[in-house]
Amino acid sequence: MHVTIKPIVEGSQKPRYKGRIVVNNSQVYIVQLCGMMCHLDHEEAYCDYKLFDGTGEIKGRDWRDCMLGNTFFSAARYGWHLQMKFGCAILDELKVEDHNELTHHFLNCVTNHIELIRSKKRDFELRMTSYHVAAELDKEGLICLLANDSVRKSAVGATYDFLLGHMHMEESKLRAALKELIDEGSIYNTVDDYHFKLAEN
Repeated sequence: MHVTIKPIVEGSQKPRYKGRIVVNNSQVYIVQLCGMMCHLDHEEAYCDYKLFDGTGEIKGRDWRDCMLGNTFFSAARYGWHLQMKFGCAILDELKVEDHNELTHHFLNCVTNHIELIRSKKRDFELRMTSYHVAAELDKEGLICLLANDSVRKSAVGATYDFLLGHMHMEESKLRAALKELIDEGSIYNTVDDYHFKLAEN
């Protein structure tokens, strides 16, 4: 996934699962950055660097190979534009020779950002649809229970506790379903607010 540095920095303090990277509140395994090296400090065992892309900067440390003694950053220079792909660790780094790659990278960042927003919207709409379907099923179940002969013939109807015991619902959902049915005119209270009867035309 192509990303800018800003969401990486913003998500760095958020809880994540097994080292995944947080981007716009979504957890991903691998991201690709593109920016200019604005700091490079060579030490005996490692190289410290900073990458800047216009949205922010990110710091990194590249450890030297004990056998080879060199890394990609050993030959890197301040001002280079780099493409970096990483997850929990750097997976690949490449000097940008064609600066059209910078444009392509940021266009991909915009595309990925829009797709993340759309997927969250689709997930939200799906959850809301599931919620409304479940709520309608709860209401249908209450109507069927209140239509039972023993309840229908009772002068006071069914008690709240009776409905709660037979529907096996959370109380908050039961209260919401009863309120909707009363507002729709499908049921009504009898002797008090805790007795309910089916409205029959």
